[in-house]
Amino acid sequence: MKATLLKMVLPVAAFALASAAAVGTAKEEGAAALLQGYRITGNPTQPCEFVKMCSDVPTVLCTVDGTPGAQQLWHQPSEGAPCNIAVYEP
Repeated sequence: MKATLLKMVLPVAAFALASAAAVGTAKEEGAAALLQGYRITGNPTQPCEFVKMCSDVPTVLCTVDGTPGAQQLWHQPSEGAPCNIAVYEP
């Protein structure tokens, strides 16, 4: 009896947990995506260095310390790719 109940309840509980997780992580349309912000180092062996998380929503450009005029940060879409995608303050 106990094993039968467990066999029935466990899959339902797993499905409910997976559904809740999927709904909880769904991105709202128009919501900002966080992107990694890198500074360009000028070092050929490590041309991009991670500094902080930035946003993809066009507002004020993301900079090292968050102030306008400071060194601008860029997004690197994949390892080995250039850091050339502008990112913005979240």
